[in-house]
Amino acid sequence: MGIDLSRGDASVSPEGEAQGLEMDVFDLRRRLVEDYKSYTRSFIKIRDPRIRSFVDDHLDAEGFWPEPLLQLNPAFSGGGTIDGLVEQGVLTEECSRIFR
Repeated sequence: MGIDLSRGDASVSPEGEAQGLEMDVFDLRRRLVEDYKSYTRSFIKIRDPRIRSFVDDHLDAEGFWPEPLLQLNPAFSGGGTIDGLVEQGVLTEECSRIFR
């Protein structure tokens, strides 16, 4: 079950550790790109239909923003192996295939 971070469902333990924080980074990126695309379109006024079509096609193809980048922080404290976390049900089985 995911937690809606916009509602403030997360809490912090007495030790200062985040409790109940879950985030779908791919959904976050999708929403960020959609918001930025909307913002960008709000001030682009192109009268020439050919140029407008070219720019619209480029915006729709997400040509102005990079693909998602997922990095691991080596200073982050370990919590087990990918396979172990998949076996515990913390990660989906797809993670075993992706993170090889």
